[in-house]
Amino acid sequence: MLALTKEAAAAVETIVGQPDVPADAVMRITSGSAESNGTGPAHELQLSVVQEPEPEDVVVEGLPMAVEQATIRFLDDKVLDAEVVEGGVQFKLYEQPEEGLPDDSDAEPGDEPPS
Repeated sequence: MLALTKEAAAAVETIVGQPDVPADAVMRITSGSAESNGTGPAHELQLSVVQEPEPEDVVVEGLPMAVEQATIRFLDDKVLDAEVVEGGVQFKLYEQPEEGLPDDSDAEPGDEPPS
C-alpha cells in the first residue's frame, strides 16, 4: 500500500482541513494517461480535493485520502513525500525500500523516503 512521509501526511491534513473545504472531503489520487518518457512508461497522477471518495476508491487509513481503484496497483510500492515550496506544496513519489518500512512503532505511513 502507498506509504506517506510525515510531511506528506501533514500536507494532506492541512489542505483538506482548510475552512472552505467540506468536512467529509478527501484528497483523491487518480491516474492520468500513461505515456513514454524516453526511458519507459510515465504515469501521470492527479491529486484533487473532492467532497467524498468514490464508492470503489481505496481510503488510506487514518488520513482524509482516497486512491482510485485503477491507480492503487501502481502506488502499491511507493512513498509519497511533500515539501513546502513558495507558499505551495510539491508532492514527490519514491519507490519504497526493498526491505519495506522499518519495523517499529513510528514506522507507519510517515517514514522518510529512501535516499
